[in-house]
Amino acid sequence: RNIISDFGLSAFYYYRDHSGRYSQYFEDEPWYYPYDNTGYRREFSPYAKTRLLLGPLSLYGDIQWRYTDFRYNGLEDFPGESWNFLNWSSGISYNFRNSQIYWGIGRTNREPTRTDLFSGWDDFIPDYYNEVLPETALSNEIGYKFATRDFSISTNIYYMDFSNEIVLNGQVGPNSIMLHQNAAESFRSGIELDLRQNIDNWEFRISGNASYNR
Repeated sequence: RNIISDFGLSAFYYYRDHSGRYSQYFEDEPWYYPYDNTGYRREFSPYAKTRLLLGPLSLYGDIQWRYTDFRYNGLEDFPGESWNFLNWSSGISYNFRNSQIYWGIGRTNREPTRTDLFSGWDDFIPDYYNEVLPETALSNEIGYKFATRDFSISTNIYYMDFSNEIVLNGQVGPNSIMLHQNAAESFRSGIELDLRQNIDNWEFRISGNASYNR
């Protein structure tokens, strides 16, 4: 019996200055107003990983707490946004002969970007604020792998259940970047297949993959 554990912490602080000018028209005459702002991002995320080996059987579990926020300093007051996420995953695998079968489940979270919150504007304009919510995904996967020196095959089936998935909404912001919005409920599922074959006495390999997704 072997237990392998890993603990860690990651943190970063990031800021970026934005400046430019917007153009508008008044009585068919163009006029311009400049803007100058700074965006700030912080993140703090401790994590733990553990794997238990019981002969051909392997069990694992990962957990991460992630805090991140976004602050802004510009012409308009912006209250800022902050998010707390608990990401985790666990699974089991079994090895026999040249094969492995496995199953895993995990939950991940993702926050919206500055571009989506500001509706594509480079400067915060309260009338255009877009209250995009963070998304959550619960993923299940089961698979099989077989490998020898010259041949390997792997296949897996997955199902991802989303809450508030951040998806494209068909709009383009003033900075020409595609914008996103929440979908209250959505899912993705599919099956994937990967094959590899080495040719005897040749430094040559044939490989191929296929997938069906819904």
